[in-house]
Amino acid sequence: MRIVNYIFTLILAVFFPLSLFSHSTRQDLQGIPAIQITDACNDPLIKRPVRGLYAVEGGSMSAVSRYLSPVEYSGFRFGLSGYWTKLLPQSPAWWRMHFEGGAGAALGLLNPRGTASMQGIDINFAWHCAAYRHLPYGLTISAGPGITTEGGILALLKNSNNPVSINLMAAVSARTDLLWETNIKRLPVTARLSLSIPLAGAFFMPGYGETYYEISLGNRNGLAHALWPGNYPQINLNTGVSFDFGKTSMELGYHLYWRRSTANNLVERQCRNMLYIGIIPGGGR
Repeated sequence: MRIVNYIFTLILAVFFPLSLFSHSTRQDLQGIPAIQITDACNDPLIKRPVRGLYAVEGGSMSAVSRYLSPVEYSGFRFGLSGYWTKLLPQSPAWWRMHFEGGAGAALGLLNPRGTASMQGIDINFAWHCAAYRHLPYGLTISAGPGITTEGGILALLKNSNNPVSINLMAAVSARTDLLWETNIKRLPVTARLSLSIPLAGAFFMPGYGETYYEISLGNRNGLAHALWPGNYPQINLNTGVSFDFGKTSMELGYHLYWRRSTANNLVERQCRNMLYIGIIPGGGR
């Protein structure tokens, strides 16, 4: 019953603000002629991404995979990422879509004594559809549901029995964004804060000592697990500041990724603290 109440509270927290945004925006559009709304739907900006960010990132990463070892490994991680926004053609005045994807690698994660090395690679993709609302003082807030998928591998080649741990996840997620647009003298500046969390889905985790060879022979019980914030809490936080130089904008920011998955009496945890620098072709906000 506690789980049901928790999920119900999350649904209300996500979708109740959306209804307020949509109702408020409808009131703002009541005085606009229909032909202006139609022209807005035909705007070329609606038919293509209105903002695309391409970034490189680097920073620290720590990982604990009890399937491989009870010890925490830490080191440097680097990656590439992309982020795009696009107004929803069916309702451009109320909704916008967010697409983001990335890939990264950590090739030298070390245990506390520095006697063993772990390698890791990861990929991710997410899509969200969010209702947005312009507020006073250059603020824009948005929130909405979407889908998040992730995959990755951690390799501890020193292990002879279980040298690799595969991570797979797909979930319905929620995302919220806050933008603040201002100017520093004549330079347009935009500050961005975004947060996404998975709500319900599935993830892959074998049992301790269960090898992938055994799985290939047909031992596939207990591999897929239902995902909810109780056994798969995750925080994906981005905050950045972009500077519009005209034809091109530059964004500097910080990316925090933290998750903890629990199943089959095993725990896996990852934490990444990354700094990134990216460009926005075409500039603009």
